[in-house]
Amino acid sequence: MKPKSRILMIVLAFVLAFSLVSCGGGGQAGPVTIKVLTMQQAGPTPEEMNAIVAEFNKANPNINVEIEYVSYDALHDKITTAMASSPPAYDVFLMDDVWYAEMAKAGYVADVTSKITQDMRDKIFPSSWDITTVNGVVYGMPWLLDTKYFFYNEKLLNEAGFTSPPATWEELVEQAKVIKEKGIAEFPIVSSWGQYEAAVADWVAILYGNGGMMVDDQGNPAFNNAEGVGSVEWMVKSIDDGITNPASVSYVEEDVRNVFSQGKAVFALNWNYMYDLANNNAEESQVTGQVKVGLIPVFA
Repeated sequence: MKPKSRILMIVLAFVLAFSLVSCGGGGQAGPVTIKVLTMQQAGPTPEEMNAIVAEFNKANPNINVEIEYVSYDALHDKITTAMASSPPAYDVFLMDDVWYAEMAKAGYVADVTSKITQDMRDKIFPSSWDITTVNGVVYGMPWLLDTKYFFYNEKLLNEAGFTSPPATWEELVEQAKVIKEKGIAEFPIVSSWGQYEAAVADWVAILYGNGGMMVDDQGNPAFNNAEGVGSVEWMVKSIDDGITNPASVSYVEEDVRNVFSQGKAVFALNWNYMYDLANNNAEESQVTGQVKVGLIPVFA
């Protein structure tokens, strides 16, 4: 089944040093230190990850996990630079699905096929194992499966006179213009359209809702057509019309969350991590209890 929006699969990858760590670091005295590189953007927050690390270290006194965070957009280059050193700077790192074959070819990740039990396979989506596997060899553990969601502020939407979120992008434009005219939000839409992975993820969600696709059945690029170009044109026009925050062209996901959480936007696409922080965490958000999730609109 073809996905309706791009799925972000983050995988926990074990580097070549893993084999040394797993056997006690070559007989060294004292706790074995495992250095982990991960991201601080989307997914579990650094605070949540630090709590997991602290719990693990407490339960395993012979192992000391040290974790380091970088932004998603810095993660790839940080990995390749660190793995080029000898010994590698990290024992475990997080990486996106689209880097898997590259890292395996470079020899930066270890073959962990023998460590994957049938019980582990049965409890994780087969598509996740497809991502962590290159040419029949498993190089990592699935960690986070995510997709873009359509968030809206129900309270502000109701104030504008609407009782339900838009089902189409055309309807969203109509609602956004009313919201703007009534002074409820200067820019009803906020998006992560910075020239990073973030912009691609949003565009793909819009593309599929426009009847387009990234590749055809033979794996060839299939987006340089009316559907693909039209999706970009819609994004540009929403800024020109003043309904999408113009700063969106430099925003990543955390910028979207911050603007939305301040009540300055009514509509946003983002990963599911935003829901709890925006709707349930009063320390992070001014719109708690107002956030709803709907289906991503499509074009009429």
